[in-house]
This record gives sequence, C-alpha cells and structure tokens, in this order.
Amino acid sequence: MELRSAPQRRKPASPEPSQGPCVASPSPSSPSLPPLPPRISRVLYLDLDLHHGDGVESAFFTTPYVLTLSVHLHAPLFYPSTGALDSSGPSNPKAQGAAHALNVALEPGCAEETLRRVFASCVERLKEAYDPDAVVLQLGVDGLAGDPCKEWNLNLAALGYAVERVLQWNRRTLLLGGGGYDSPNAARAWAYLTSLGRGLPLDTPIPPDLPSAQYELFAPSFTLDVPEGYMRDANTEETLRRVEKTFEVCEDKLRTRWKRVAG
Repeated sequence: MELRSAPQRRKPASPEPSQGPCVASPSPSSPSLPPLPPRISRVLYLDLDLHHGDGVESAFFTTPYVLTLSVHLHAPLFYPSTGALDSSGPSNPKAQGAAHALNVALEPGCAEETLRRVFASCVERLKEAYDPDAVVLQLGVDGLAGDPCKEWNLNLAALGYAVERVLQWNRRTLLLGGGGYDSPNAARAWAYLTSLGRGLPLDTPIPPDLPSAQYELFAPSFTLDVPEGYMRDANTEETLRRVEKTFEVCEDKLRTRWKRVAG
C-alpha cells in the first residue's frame, strides 16, 4: 500500500470558477499533476465532503476508467443541488461512462452510525465490483459537528473509520482535503486523518505552547477529538434501504461490465 497526502483545499475540484462558499476551485486536470503510470487502469474517486463532488464527477463523466462515488447531503436548495441518488452517469445505458458516476445521497443529520452503514453496504461493495488500482479519497470535513454548515453531525472517529477502511484495501491511495469551515475543527481533522498511519489517538492534546488566542479556539476539550452533537439523524431505515437497493443495482452493473472486460 502506498499513501500520499496532498495540501488541503476547500472545494470539490472543478474547472469552473469558484462557486458557493468556497474560496478555491482547483481543476482536476491541472497540468502540474503528472500523468498516471500505465499500470493504473482504474481509479476510484471517493468523495466524503458534505457537498456533492460535482466538479470531479463532471470531469470524468464519460469515462469508465474513473469511478466517482460521492457521499453527500442532497436536500432541497442545498448547494450545488446535484448528485441525486438516481444520478449515475450518462443516461444512455450503452455509454462508456454509464453507472460510473455514483451518488450516495443522504439526509441532514448524518452521524457516525449512518456513515459506517453506507460505507459497508455501498462503498465497500462498489469497490469490490470495480476493483480499482488506485483510490483518491477526498476528506471534506464540513460534515463534522460544529461546522457552520450545520447540516451533518459526524464525529472525527467516523472519518477516521473511513480512512482506515480505505487503507486496508491495500491500493495506491491519495488523500485530499476538502470543505471545512470551522478552522480549529479542520485543523484537528486533517492532523488526525493524515496521522492514522502512525496511530495518533483522538485524545492527543493540542500543543499548549500555541499563542493563547489560537489555543483557546480548541476549547473545551483541547484535544484532537471532534465529538458528535445533538442533531437528529434524518437518515431513517427507509432512507437507507432505498440507498442500498439502488446501489445493489449499480454493483451488478459494475460486476457485469468489468467481468466481461477481464474475460
């Protein structure tokens, strides 16, 4: 397993100008990025940002060699209003990229239990069906409890679970930052998530030698941990079963497609 990390960014990548609350909009086709080596034939782009990963999905919408899988909030009037559960790529089922732009569209209040469930029932099964050579994991932290977006209720352990699961796949892995508008929590999250290879615990204290004005931002725990709040998780059993049934169909399509290619 090879792990690389990249600097933080605050918006799902898009070739278009910055939109919404984000401050930057790097292009996924940036000329500064080296071309993929020939031995990598399939890449899974897994986006855990609160917002739909519309920019990267758009960039690879027509190709089967990048499977974009976005786990995000999909609600009326919530930016960018794309990424519905039934949106899975080009509408023509015979198109090359059909069923390769997938969306786990969730409700407000998503907490650790919900993320763990969809990771096991949707993400893991799609990974097995697609069998990528490499994984790009976009770790948006705007779904953490306490973020100004106030839409999800994830704790930091939930995102840590996702990172650990991906690393256990033993694929070439690139970690990217993403949305996150509570700066102390974003600092906690990316310090913790990029440290998982060496097992930094969530109760690691914030260095007390920070300037006092900065140190006080990490109150009251003064540790890396970001706990869940008291928001109700609107992802009911009915909601999650609907998501899981949709992804069972997507899984079958991917297995059929790539089994035929391998054969």
